[in-house]
Amino acid sequence: MVNKASGLRLVLFFALIWQGSSHLAAQFLNDVANWQERPELKMPVPLTNNAVTSAKVAGEYFTYSFGGIDSSLQWSGIRQDAFRLNWPAGSGWTILPPIPDTLGKIASAASTVKGKIYLIGGYHVLEDGSEISSNRVHIFDPVTNTWLPDGAPVPVPIDDHVQGVYRDSLIYVVTGWSNTSNVANVQIYNPATNTWQAGTPVPATSQYRAFGAAGGIAGNKIIYAGGARMGVNFPIAPYIRCGEIDPADPTQITWSFVEDSLAARYRAAPLLNYDGWEKLLWLTGGSSVTYNFDAIAYNGSGDVEPLDRKDIEGDCDGFTVGYNFDIQLPEGRMDYRGVGIHRTTDGWGSDDTQLDDVFLIGGMGPGRQVDGKVFLAYGLYEGLDAPEDVGMSLYPTLTSGPLQVRLDDPSLFGNWTYHLFDLSGRAVARGLCNPPASLDFSDQPVGLYSLVMEREGRKVGLKVALAR
Repeated sequence: MVNKASGLRLVLFFALIWQGSSHLAAQFLNDVANWQERPELKMPVPLTNNAVTSAKVAGEYFTYSFGGIDSSLQWSGIRQDAFRLNWPAGSGWTILPPIPDTLGKIASAASTVKGKIYLIGGYHVLEDGSEISSNRVHIFDPVTNTWLPDGAPVPVPIDDHVQGVYRDSLIYVVTGWSNTSNVANVQIYNPATNTWQAGTPVPATSQYRAFGAAGGIAGNKIIYAGGARMGVNFPIAPYIRCGEIDPADPTQITWSFVEDSLAARYRAAPLLNYDGWEKLLWLTGGSSVTYNFDAIAYNGSGDVEPLDRKDIEGDCDGFTVGYNFDIQLPEGRMDYRGVGIHRTTDGWGSDDTQLDDVFLIGGMGPGRQVDGKVFLAYGLYEGLDAPEDVGMSLYPTLTSGPLQVRLDDPSLFGNWTYHLFDLSGRAVARGLCNPPASLDFSDQPVGLYSLVMEREGRKVGLKVALAR
């Protein structure tokens, strides 16, 4: 291959209700960029360029890391490690059986479909520096923590590709690098039948073909940004690309792109969400210079440093693209291959899932430091002015017992999802209830909170104070 070189009284302050709108959905979601480093969750082995995904097991979410390269940044430091982050069931990591391959790999991607994890592609680096793209489809069962027999090989071996899940059924492998070249292929894997199909390829131009781009699938749309393109020293790609999937024939994709200099990021961490109101791709981290597995620039300029900046929003065919919004990482980070996402509702991968906790696992900090750091971001809530008719209330307003939720409007009857946010906007409790209901937050510290109730596109925000 060519080298790609405690007791409580509760005081009701105010309440509000609104119908879901795109502006409010964005208000709720976009502020997720409240990143916090979590030293107690540091990886067992510091790794970067590791594939990351999440899966739900017995009602709890876990985040997984597969492969990657250690702090040596040498070919011999490319590993077959597999780990599970135990959150929120408990702190720390579980060491899993290693990836069942002959060598360690980087630049692979992991996706979760119907409770199984699929680790696809990636590449190996040999002692002589040559690189070999992988066609392997490793299948991991998070219930038994075991590897299953491999799936059907990828028709075109691939690494540094964009990977996404369509309606919890199909895995799309979009563009990427294959041994000697950046390819335009769209390869679609059906886990149910263990078969591959060819999707409408991306146009074979520098605007579309990319490796190390960041993106995935939300709703019927494939979207990815940045990456490297073909050319001398693999220049950065300042493009956002959109692919509209035809639900009647998911192999048929209509492609478009926009040019945006702020999209010029290499190996950024992507987060996609489609919640019925807001369609969002949000990028964090990455670099503005392309580089090989050792973080040395392809253009000969030496060590590559991660981006550390606040950026603005762009747009591609009605799909919002944001870059760190108003709050950025505590430090520059780069070299990501996916994020861990724990969602608040059932239906992993469906169009109505709501964003909750997001994890950046590993990656690389300034000075080519592979440090095993873990960053956690939370979905945030900010209240708005209360209307005259609330429709939902809390009582009693002073109590040493649980908080009672009452519905005054019959149209509101049914199951609701609740989220309790502290003043920093961090989600500290969540669950399901069918008002009238009793909610006990006695385990939370004294302070002001926002209780957000959600059901069928409607949100109710209840501002409360917990006091001894």
